[in-house]
Amino acid sequence: MRGQIGSGKKTPEAGDKIEEEEGGNVELEDFEVGASPFVSKKEAMKKYLLPEGTLAVCKFVEKENPRNKGFSAMKLYHRSEIRRRGRERFGGLRGLV
Repeated sequence: MRGQIGSGKKTPEAGDKIEEEEGGNVELEDFEVGASPFVSKKEAMKKYLLPEGTLAVCKFVEKENPRNKGFSAMKLYHRSEIRRRGRERFGGLRGLV
């Protein structure tokens, strides 16, 4: 069992269930363990297999591009929403595997 020293909180592991914003528990996949709560457009399309049309209706935050300040701002999507939409599209966790 992994955890943070002195925090008393367990670090999430693959297969663990986490509390989602919508109030339900959701099982994590291996690549989601310890991941940022945000996901880039490229990662959303590659790992969750979502098309651009679906991403167009998702909530996002814009952040300055760290590679080059002259580039367009990055759109970072909320991982919880991207996860939910991916699982809805493909019939749950096993549909994406």
